[in-house]
Amino acid sequence: MVDNSENVVRVLFPNKVLHGRVMGGAFALRPHRAEDSVSVFRVSGPTFCNDIKSLDKGRNLECSVMEVAAIRDVRFEHDSNSSRCDVVESADIKLSSHAGIVTYINNQQLIGGCEAAIEIVQGTTLDVIVLAVQHRLALIAQRGLTHVNKLLY
Repeated sequence: MVDNSENVVRVLFPNKVLHGRVMGGAFALRPHRAEDSVSVFRVSGPTFCNDIKSLDKGRNLECSVMEVAAIRDVRFEHDSNSSRCDVVESADIKLSSHAGIVTYINNQQLIGGCEAAIEIVQGTTLDVIVLAVQHRLALIAQRGLTHVNKLLY
């Protein structure tokens, strides 16, 4: 279990930060992979530094340090629809500090490319809910925005 007191890091590729601002799309699930979570890394993970270095590969990527408790506070409610986020452990053996941000809408897990499976109460579109969640996660990410090199060295 990922504790509320932990921090996680979201590695941000150049197309996810525009003019120094974290874009909501940094928290989008890729439909062609049927992603069920947005990748983050536990700062307290035993291989955290090596895991981040393996992604950076000298590209001087940006990243964001985010509080797990703040991620879990992300909620959106409208027209009897509700969403919430969680941070869960990953079964990734190669990157042991890997974890994921999972979004639930009306208690159904959001999976990239499978949005049609989620039942929405009339009046709100799924896109509105998803974009609101992504925007709120981007605002949290903005507070902890830094370069990978500054985080590691």
